[in-house]
Amino acid sequence: MPCDNPHQSQFFQYFVKHFKRLGLKRLTATCYDASIGQLSLFEDYDEAQELITKPKQAYKAVIEEVGRSPMLEDLLELPRNHLELLDGNGDFASQECVELMKAADVVVTNPPFSLFRELLRLLVSLDKDYILLGASQAVTYSEAFQRFQMGQLHLGVMEFSKALNFEVPEGTPYDQKVGYTFYKRVPVAWYTSFEVATQVIPLNLTKPFVPSAYPLLDDDDSIINVDRLADLPKDYLGKMAVPITFLKSWDKAQYQLLGKIEKAMVAGQEKFTRLLIQKIKDSEK
Repeated sequence: MPCDNPHQSQFFQYFVKHFKRLGLKRLTATCYDASIGQLSLFEDYDEAQELITKPKQAYKAVIEEVGRSPMLEDLLELPRNHLELLDGNGDFASQECVELMKAADVVVTNPPFSLFRELLRLLVSLDKDYILLGASQAVTYSEAFQRFQMGQLHLGVMEFSKALNFEVPEGTPYDQKVGYTFYKRVPVAWYTSFEVATQVIPLNLTKPFVPSAYPLLDDDDSIINVDRLADLPKDYLGKMAVPITFLKSWDKAQYQLLGKIEKAMVAGQEKFTRLLIQKIKDSEK
């Protein structure tokens, strides 16, 4: 886990709690030096036992055995576990963190969404299996979409584009406040190199195609725009531009995924990235 402070990461807690059930041999987690919640193990005190403020330092936790408690402080009491400072700042792209990923069988983490491309590109170059949590929009990134179309990247079991609450620092835009904690709701998805048997939400198509009800893309008069999945025409076999939430209902026997359109223009207005799909003629659905 290259983006997980073991002192506070729920990913870390999950794998510790299920360490034996999952048959894990070793769990390694590293953190960035800007993360909060550093351990007192790395704090200094003067003769009066007053805390001496030190710059935060990145560290890694290596867990090879677990006990009754999933807390890091208790895990470090076990002889085969250890915690040590990193030489650098804990950036997942740093050489020492890359070496840890090379030694791992699977990389699982919740990377900063702004760095999703960089981490995916790195994992692909290392030929590593991975399970990543990212923004649902990340599927449209070139690094992800090309591999998704080739069947080398898969969506996870969780419903695509489901909104989850993420804690954000005070002073940044937020959707909800609980006590002194600020949360932002973000549509997310799991992305993995493993093949996953996902369940789609079936589309019940009821609307007939009426040309006047479906505007054409300004840059291609052979593609109609569909803003809502409920508006997908049941009897149209041409190309359609749809929102990325289409993926949660994508039945491969019903539609072909032809590609994506980065900047769809409809009626002179710029739309978000659209997926380009086409209904399969011989489908009975």
